[in-house]
Amino acid sequence: MDFRFLHSTPIEEIVSTFNKAFEGYFIPLKFDAQVFRSKLIQESIDLKLSTGAFEGSTLVGFIFVGVQADNHAFYNAGTGVIAEYRGQNLTQKMYEILLPKLISKGFKKGVLEVVRENAPAIHVYKTIGYEITRALECYKATQIKAQNMNGIAIKECTDWHLDKWSTMNQWAPSWQNDNTALSNVQDKLSAIEITEGDLIVAYAIFDKSKGRIHQMAVKEAFRRRGLGSAMLSYIQTHSSADLSWINVDSNDELTNNWLVNRGFELILGQYEMQLIL
Repeated sequence: MDFRFLHSTPIEEIVSTFNKAFEGYFIPLKFDAQVFRSKLIQESIDLKLSTGAFEGSTLVGFIFVGVQADNHAFYNAGTGVIAEYRGQNLTQKMYEILLPKLISKGFKKGVLEVVRENAPAIHVYKTIGYEITRALECYKATQIKAQNMNGIAIKECTDWHLDKWSTMNQWAPSWQNDNTALSNVQDKLSAIEITEGDLIVAYAIFDKSKGRIHQMAVKEAFRRRGLGSAMLSYIQTHSSADLSWINVDSNDELTNNWLVNRGFELILGQYEMQLIL
C-alpha cells in the first residue's frame, strides 16, 4: 500500500473511488466530476494536501482536506475507503502522512462532521485525537406549511452584506456553510433580506437549484413576527427542489423546533469534531 497526495490523480478516478467508498452510506451520496469540482471550490479543498491510499496505481482510500490558512484551520471534507480495503487502518495511516504536512504549514486545528450513528468512524477519529465539540441536525422538507406574507417585503440581494448578516446568527455555521465557503460559490447562490427602514432585520442564503439553505437568521428583537416563515415560503417558491438545511446546531432549540413545526423532517444527526495540533 502506498500513500501520497492527490494533486496528480485524475478527477475522474477520485470521483469513482468516492462513489465506491460511499455505496450503502447512511444517506445517498454519489458525485459526478462537475459536482466534485464544485465541492472543491466551495470547501476550499486542496488536492496537494488531500491524501490517498493506493494499491498499486489504484486509489482505494482518501481524505479530502479543505484549508483556511488565515484561520490556521483545516477541514476533513470527506474520508472514505472502499469496502474490500477496510479493516486495514488506512484512515489512521493516511493521517500519519497528512498531519506532519499540516503542522509544517502552520495549521493549528482541524474540524470534521461525522454521522452520529457511525460509531466505527467516531472511534477512529477519537484515536487520532479528535474530540466532539457539538451536535448538528440535518433537515429536509417536501412541502412546508403555507405562510401569509402579511405585507412582508423580501428583497433579493446582488450585493452581499456578510459582515452585517453574520451578527444575527445564534451559532457559527459549519465549514461548508460559513462565509468563506459561500463566498467561494457566490455566483451559484441567492441571498435575500428583510429590512425595516435602513436596518437589516433578517436574511437567508440558499441554492435555488438544490433547495439548500446555507444560512438564515432573524435579528433577535424581530423574532416571532413571521419573518423567518416568510423567508421559507419565498425560498420554497423560488427553488426547483425540496428544501433542506444541513448542520443546524442542536443547541438552538428554538430553530430546531421551528423547522419541525414548519414541516421539516429530521433526516440525520451529526457530530462536529475538532482536532488541536
